[in-house]
Amino acid sequence: MPSTIAVFGGSFDPPGEHHRVIAAEIAMHFDDIVIVPSGPRPDKPRTWPIDPQHRAIMMSMAFRDIPNLAFDFSDLTEECFTRTFDLDTRFKDRGERWHVVGSDLVEGGRRQESQVHSWYRGREIWYNFNIAVVARPGYPLDAADLPPRSRIFGCSRQASSSDIRRRITAGQSITGLVNPQVEEFIKQRHLYGARS
Repeated sequence: MPSTIAVFGGSFDPPGEHHRVIAAEIAMHFDDIVIVPSGPRPDKPRTWPIDPQHRAIMMSMAFRDIPNLAFDFSDLTEECFTRTFDLDTRFKDRGERWHVVGSDLVEGGRRQESQVHSWYRGREIWYNFNIAVVARPGYPLDAADLPPRSRIFGCSRQASSSDIRRRITAGQSITGLVNPQVEEFIKQRHLYGARS
């Protein structure tokens, strides 16, 4: 039986506890999980550009101790964004690939109006790729919206990196939303406009 690998891409900018919960759950169901933090994305302008090395350090802090987990920092080091279709090609020699997406990205799938459909070669991804769908709070799943080759996983934590960044910029607490070491790292280096 071929080995299975879960490919979990995203900005993780910063990585939150909700990301860790998802990764820990996914790791229990696959032989390996690889986290792929994206480089700059043209569709997501950044108010607070963070040094790629700082992002890699936060990632290592946030996901430590999850078994069979590895990182692919290629996009960070090369300051690029690798699309899902191309990530699948990158890991094709590792076994059966499963791409981790949130339930918000498959909403509207029955009408071919999901966000996945709008991606580069989105129809091929929808019908031919293995998709691990994480049920995010606030985005109820309807079986009719699911890709044909999908599995559903739960996530009890409701948060997003953009919400965490907004809280930091507003001077609000992010305790409990990120790993304590990540929180301290953000404060010490004044990342995302963090105040002393």
